[in-house]
Amino acid sequence: MSIAERDPNTILISNAPRAERLENRYAAIETLTPGDLLELHNDSGTPKWGVHDSADAATHGMILALDQTELNKLISDTYAAGSLVKAYHARSGEKAWVIIGSGEDTVPGTVLQSAGNGKFKVHGSGTALCFALETKTPLADTRVRVEVI
Repeated sequence: MSIAERDPNTILISNAPRAERLENRYAAIETLTPGDLLELHNDSGTPKWGVHDSADAATHGMILALDQTELNKLISDTYAAGSLVKAYHARSGEKAWVIIGSGEDTVPGTVLQSAGNGKFKVHGSGTALCFALETKTPLADTRVRVEVI
């Protein structure tokens, strides 16, 4: 008999977020989902968080939108445009629960990169960001456990 592994229901799963890597002073430029890969956008001179929007472009590390447990929100509760975002600069070795797109099959060790829409995809020519820790064969956007490279 095997024991079923339950979903973690939190984005950062390896440890509690380290305060020095939390960034919560910028608002969202668009609707964001916890687990989205983020980058700063310039909104008429005001920096705002948005999804990393170019699959093959370099990133400034793996910056993720975190869930807002302190507000009793779930990982499915999105950030509205204009609301403050709890962003986290994940470092090598940390584990997270992120979103991969439909058809992005993974097995443990599959290297992932930005999909250009805040989600992740199997590594091709972009910047390798993390690797999968579990097998997934998604028919729709699906969460997968990963470890930051």
